[in-house]
Amino acid sequence: VEQPHKLVGTIKKRLYLHETDEGCILYLSKDCKSSDMDQRSVYMELATFLSSHCQGLFTETRLTDLFINILYVRDEADVQQVLSTYGIRLTNDYVFDASLTPEFMKNIPLSWHHRLLQDPNHIFTPGEWVGWEESDEKIVFVQIASPIVENLGPNDLPSRYKIYTSRDDEEGREVDVLDLYKFDKGRLKELELSESQELAVAGGTEQTVQRDIQEYNINSAKKEVIEELKKIWKLPEDQRKKAIRRLYLKWHPDKNLSRAQFADTIFKFLIRQLERLEQGLPLEDVGEKNSPSTPHHPRYSKWSSSYRRWNDTANSHKQYAESERKYWHKHGSSGDYGAGSSNYSSRGGGSSYSSGGGPSCYSFWDPSSNMSEARKWVRQAEVDMKVLSVVLPFAESSPEASANVCFMAHQVAEKALKGGMYATFGLSEN
Repeated sequence: VEQPHKLVGTIKKRLYLHETDEGCILYLSKDCKSSDMDQRSVYMELATFLSSHCQGLFTETRLTDLFINILYVRDEADVQQVLSTYGIRLTNDYVFDASLTPEFMKNIPLSWHHRLLQDPNHIFTPGEWVGWEESDEKIVFVQIASPIVENLGPNDLPSRYKIYTSRDDEEGREVDVLDLYKFDKGRLKELELSESQELAVAGGTEQTVQRDIQEYNINSAKKEVIEELKKIWKLPEDQRKKAIRRLYLKWHPDKNLSRAQFADTIFKFLIRQLERLEQGLPLEDVGEKNSPSTPHHPRYSKWSSSYRRWNDTANSHKQYAESERKYWHKHGSSGDYGAGSSNYSSRGGGSSYSSGGGPSCYSFWDPSSNMSEARKWVRQAEVDMKVLSVVLPFAESSPEASANVCFMAHQVAEKALKGGMYATFGLSEN
């Protein structure tokens, strides 16, 4: 809309931001429309101007690029897509949804992503409900079928698993462990700080540091990071990025609120090791006394843009965790899902039964079935039954064989019952 009157104090300005109680109006001088300025130049100047007024509002530092991309958008519906590529939400309303129930290939909402554990190495239990990253940041419910154990060394963890993606899935689908997420089933310990603890953490007092050192062994954590990076750096490029992302989020201070100083120490150590690997330098020796105090001079990394996105992800998880904490505080629960309850959930997903102290909608935390193990027991029971049918006629003519027949019948019944129990209740991690 063209402003018919001259604005006071804008004679030499080509761009002017006029602030009002209802918001801001951005004015462009008429020479911005002249033929000597193309659209790209106008957008560049406009984006630079907007960036200078928005520094500090977002963790994203490439605000100029962001605004240029938004200015080129012609459909308002596409703005969200542009913002999402920069890890920016249109709203700060982080609402926790407590009504979540699992169904095969059902999308796990963002409000639950803070409950997905980021450790790159997990051992999954057959029948366990887990998150599967089907595509970039689209995570859905699936069930673990079995680990792929071929060619594993004696101390190796499975790097691939078979998952069930539907109720009638018998074969399972093979996926990489880096695409699978366990749910955090514990209480919200990271948000259950007393006021004095919060003040101590915020103040960074010596007592807080000593408490962190006592509770967590910093050197052990650093050694763990070193060992993880040695394995990660041998992976193909696509898997390497996934593993680094998970390690980055695992130690991000925003995801470790109850041990923020400890996590920050390990987090900075991780960043320093990634920079050394990029430069072709060896990883630090954790046992070296001078190593932790070595000055750190951040430099450009090929991971820099990823770091910014991951920082936004961690911040989003923090906001949702805080929203969940408020939810359970309001509803008189600590968020200890399924604690003290006896749970049953069918393989079909969604339906659940719970009795005891935990919220019924979280009965899926425990595995609802273990069909892979169930089939093994039933198949063995069927084999024993065939052998029993061969031996049974001899028991009629030889009383001495009757004891063996009874024993085999007992084995058939026991194995069939075990198969039924695995199919019905699964195998609890406890």
